[in-house]
Amino acid sequence: MTLWGLADRLPSGLARFVVTCAGSVSQLLKDGQTIAGLTVVHGPGHTPGSIGLHSESESALFLGDILNNERGIRTPPWNVNHSHRLALQAPARLEALSYERAYFGHGPAILTGADQLVRAFLTRRSSSPALVR
Repeated sequence: MTLWGLADRLPSGLARFVVTCAGSVSQLLKDGQTIAGLTVVHGPGHTPGSIGLHSESESALFLGDILNNERGIRTPPWNVNHSHRLALQAPARLEALSYERAYFGHGPAILTGADQLVRAFLTRRSSSPALVR
C-alpha cells in the first residue's frame, strides 16, 4: 500500500494498522478453531473466507458479514456476495450458538437476547417460500 501512496489517504490510526498488518504472517482460520478465546464460525458467501467469532465466556457473537442489521436482521444482498447461495446458507451455522449480544459488520449491535432474535429471523426465512433456495 505504501508504494502506491494509499496509506497516506487513510486516517492515521487505520493507516498504522494496515501497514503493521501488511508484514504479519497470516493464517487461514478453520471452523471451530479457537483464537484469543474466540471460536471461529465459518460463514462463506459474502467472501470465500468470511467468518464470525463466538465468545462463550462473554456471551457475544461477532458476525462480520454473515448477517447484517442495517434495516433489521438480513443476509447480505446478492449483489455484494462472492457466492449468494453460500451467503444464504451460512447463517444456519449460528442456530446452535448461545449469546446475549451480537455485533454486526454493518448495522447496530443487539445487546440483549440476540440469539433469540437471530433464530427468529432464521425461522421466518426458512418458512418463507420466496426465500428458501
